[in-house]
Amino acid sequence: AMQYGEFKAGDKTELEKVIALAEEMYSQLDKYLEAGKAEFVAALENAKEVYEDGNAFQEDVDSAWKRLVDAMMNLRLIPNKDLLEDLISQAESLDKADYEEAGFDAMLDVLADAKEVFGDPDATQDEVDASAEALKAALGNLAASNDGAAQGSSNQSTTTSSNNSAAKATKTGDTVNVFPFAAAAVLAAGAGVVAVTVRRKKK
Repeated sequence: AMQYGEFKAGDKTELEKVIALAEEMYSQLDKYLEAGKAEFVAALENAKEVYEDGNAFQEDVDSAWKRLVDAMMNLRLIPNKDLLEDLISQAESLDKADYEEAGFDAMLDVLADAKEVFGDPDATQDEVDASAEALKAALGNLAASNDGAAQGSSNQSTTTSSNNSAAKATKTGDTVNVFPFAAAAVLAAGAGVVAVTVRRKKK
């Protein structure tokens, strides 16, 4: 049967297209996470070998095509961690004494997870985004402690007292500024009395 059977080479049209796309990805392989790289490279080499094989059966072609497509789909781009880094910096700059203990401790747990994801070289973009959202929510749930509120009230009282003192000082200054005019009026009136007295004596 093998001797007289008719051999028909597999159709490699789709395999050629996938190889072309895979080679573009290979030229930018540094943009992808390490996980899955080795499998991708091996699948690409295998696909090229099958494509160059003039005696490859359709089954071999289809298998090489599927293996390469799966390897390409398993590659993950290196995630952007800028937002997560900013949130971590904000969280680390906070003072525990300024916030309610329960909420702050919960935020610290989320912060620890966020730092772990940030330091993971194999973390995906989805994992980074989820960690950033969790930390953002934890920061939003923080509430100021009573001590912090009392301190704020004390500062407000001090400010009000200072403003009142300033207002009193302004009124006192107004009085001082008016005094020379009042004194001048009194002196002028006195001078008039003296003048009248002198005239009467002359008469």
